[in-house]
Amino acid sequence: QRPYLAVIVAIVVTAVAILSAYPFSEERLDALTKEDGWIEVGTAMLYGVAILALLAACRFERGFFAHSAFAVALLGARELDLHKAFTTDSVLTTRFFFRDHVDLPEKLIAGAVLLVLLVILIRYLRNWRRLRDGILQRSPSAMSAALAVLLLPATKTLDAFGRIAKSLGFEITFNIDAVGIVEESMELAIPVVIILSVAQYAQARRAGDRRTAPA
Repeated sequence: QRPYLAVIVAIVVTAVAILSAYPFSEERLDALTKEDGWIEVGTAMLYGVAILALLAACRFERGFFAHSAFAVALLGARELDLHKAFTTDSVLTTRFFFRDHVDLPEKLIAGAVLLVLLVILIRYLRNWRRLRDGILQRSPSAMSAALAVLLLPATKTLDAFGRIAKSLGFEITFNIDAVGIVEESMELAIPVVIILSVAQYAQARRAGDRRTAPA
């Protein structure tokens, strides 16, 4: 029950994953950042564990944790590239709906599915006040959840930075594969932090139950 334990855990997980690329040769970096590398596979598996942990926590508060499991399932689906597995292109880009080679029925079905997912996520985001209040109270589980949320845009920024640098022709002076291993390693830390947050919440609830139980 330490408020900043998640920061330590995230740093350790990221560092271990990065060091697994030693001696940082191009072949070694490429092997770890490819789709079937251990980091990608491990991240997907950990998302599965995080979903199970959230579903188990439904006994404390069904609605909140069921929605949380759904949100994490979307992250896991994105990690498995399901956003482009059943469609012509990725449905997470607005260009998908304006490309001529994508059939209209496919656009309509994908749009309907995304709309449903968006409505569910908006309903889930109503709980942001709980996260805010938990952070103000330095609740360990809330601090861990906040870190997981912050890591998401951080990894996407790194990913975009690498692509932009490569498109600008900086691959000679800038090691794009090194950026990739850092990004993938940080992504590996996200489900670990989510699992930690659930464990901290469950421990706090159990401790509270013991304190309020009759002697």
